[in-house]
Amino acid sequence: MSSKWNLLNVGQHALVCAILASSGFSVTAHAQGAASAAADDARRSAGLEDIVVTAQKKSRGEKLQDVPIAATALGPAQLAETHFQSLPDIATRAPGVMLGTNGLAVGFASFNLRGLGTSSGNPSSETATGVFIDGVYVGSQYGTNLETFDLEGVEILRGPQGTLQGRNVTGGAVLIRTRRPTDKFEVNAQASIQTGPEYNIAASVGGPILGDAVKAKVAGYYNKDEGWYHNSFLNRKVGELRTWFVRPTLVIEPSSGFSQTFIGEIGKTRGDGAVFQQVPVGAGVESQGFRITANEPGFTILDWESATSETNINVPFGDGVITNIAGYRHVFNESLADIDGGPTNFFNSHIGLRQKQFSEELRYAGTFGKVEATVGLYYFWQKYLYIEARDFNGRHREYGGTIKQSAYAIFSQLEYHASDKLSLVLGGRYSSEKKDAVLSYQVATGPGGNCNIAIYQCVNPDFVGSKRWPSFTPKFGVNYKPDDDVLIYATASKGVRSGGYNVRQQANRDGSPSIPEYDPEVQWSYEAGLKSDLFDRKVRFNFAAFFSDVKKLQRDIVLTQLVGVTQFTKNATDANIYGFESELTLILNSHFRVNANVGYVGIDYKNVQYDLNNDGVINGLDYALKPTRAAPWNYNIGGTYTTDVADNAHLTGTVNFSYRDRNFSDDANLNPTSTVNNLTANLTLSLPKTGLEVSVYGKNILNDGQEPFILPVTAQNRGRAMAEGRTVGAQVKYHF
Repeated sequence: MSSKWNLLNVGQHALVCAILASSGFSVTAHAQGAASAAADDARRSAGLEDIVVTAQKKSRGEKLQDVPIAATALGPAQLAETHFQSLPDIATRAPGVMLGTNGLAVGFASFNLRGLGTSSGNPSSETATGVFIDGVYVGSQYGTNLETFDLEGVEILRGPQGTLQGRNVTGGAVLIRTRRPTDKFEVNAQASIQTGPEYNIAASVGGPILGDAVKAKVAGYYNKDEGWYHNSFLNRKVGELRTWFVRPTLVIEPSSGFSQTFIGEIGKTRGDGAVFQQVPVGAGVESQGFRITANEPGFTILDWESATSETNINVPFGDGVITNIAGYRHVFNESLADIDGGPTNFFNSHIGLRQKQFSEELRYAGTFGKVEATVGLYYFWQKYLYIEARDFNGRHREYGGTIKQSAYAIFSQLEYHASDKLSLVLGGRYSSEKKDAVLSYQVATGPGGNCNIAIYQCVNPDFVGSKRWPSFTPKFGVNYKPDDDVLIYATASKGVRSGGYNVRQQANRDGSPSIPEYDPEVQWSYEAGLKSDLFDRKVRFNFAAFFSDVKKLQRDIVLTQLVGVTQFTKNATDANIYGFESELTLILNSHFRVNANVGYVGIDYKNVQYDLNNDGVINGLDYALKPTRAAPWNYNIGGTYTTDVADNAHLTGTVNFSYRDRNFSDDANLNPTSTVNNLTANLTLSLPKTGLEVSVYGKNILNDGQEPFILPVTAQNRGRAMAEGRTVGAQVKYHF
């Protein structure tokens, strides 16, 4: 589709949504608890709320509008009001963002910001978007909990965050903070049912247990999905999953200057494997609807557990805070998926992963006159064993191996306030990372392999390697605040995506083994932005424009041959990435709020070093290609309409429409995904005096066929990972 028609499509959808919004079919905002209707009206009329974030790791939280980073954040009130049930739902509220799964495995997080991320389910492919849960970097994308229940806040930081957040955040970072117990006894519970049927029940109980000195909370969650899809070949529903987790939290505060928090989590998922659909080459993916004919439903076994310790000590030196965050995480995943999606055994993938990690960050943040300073030390260790057993066109091979990695860093960021309006930022981070790899891989035409997934063991390795990569990631910035409600900023920052070894099958084009090592990806990014609250805080307008120069862009190359699908990682090219993001929120009156955002990202390859389209030469066709999962345009428009229907009874209607351009699942750009047109709606009745809230909702109301991933299987067919179509449901919440 031409860019002209894309822009027309955007305009038509925006017009439709604007009409819906002006009619009062808009998005939620309501107060929970026992607040009176008068208080709610006052809150709705007072102007846009401030959200406190921790993105810059200063001694105190900052208002999001004062942070010189292109960021979208949702605090406790926003998470409650918007009725988001998972992180992919939140993605529509942030421009230039794709949060979700890649469809290849259940519970696999695939996050892309500003066109950078990974579409691969390969654990050795480092993501360009880092995920941090309670300050702990998540080393494995498998087993990432995507549910929003019991969350206190989510911050989406766009652009390189290498100085303060470290490795693998060249695209950005997603910071997730779970709820802490308060000094009051609280009960939060919810139950829902939706199309599938899918059932959900969750609750948390918390409060003081030894006065104000010790507080505790425990949250529990259970979800049963009986399968949204119908498989006509098996004559049964597929996509059945059962997920539960328990999250206890303990906070010890013997004095106002000391706090110790312990957070644990254990969770499991069981059920079918990822759902794939067979799509003939040449047929539009949209024409296939939700027809499923796979002969193998597959299975999913996913276990995760984590423990986090956070210590904060106030010190008189610089009126500062010393913070120490230590985290341990363990993930076990075994799954089987019918990748070809057809009624014959052509391509099945059986994977197993055992991963464990430990990290610790010790930092100090304080203020010295006109200088705000943050300095810290960081350590990360991870080990995982990955084995994949592939059945492809009658051939069975098992390969994989073990990778150990360790990293340490020292970092600092200073902000000098030259005046009440002008400040200068200087930061830097030195990191050193080492990876050790012991791999058993086979070429596509080779024998069965040296790994055994049944006993999680690989013998007689084909490759043993070890390498260390040092890096330095500085940041420079200037911030100008002409008044309290406007921030203008400009930054130049560097980010690094780790080098490593591909734990999956390796092969050169001629079928011979290749060296699995690849170098770090390095990015310099330049950004200018505006954040503003206008007209007595009734209008919030934020804008950011960026340009990034990327060297040694890492690409996971996938080749489909008659004897198998092979994959290898290359520093295939350099690239220029550019674009803009804009967010707008309007309070029209005490009842009605409108929100909108739009993002654009363009990517041009430079200095291509690898034949990306596999035609035997590097030429203009390779330079014209685009990276995977890099949708040029995306936008969202919606609103909020809340009215009092009785004394202490509020009715809130919601409508949101989001659009995302098509993008590609492979570097040869042979398998485009469809555009996404996602309409959601919610109607909520809140009864604050009782603590009850009742909602009915719809997701993907247009029944738009959406796929996170398409994999070439043969010259005739592709395997299409599926996302659910139209879903309607009802939910009850209780807060005490």
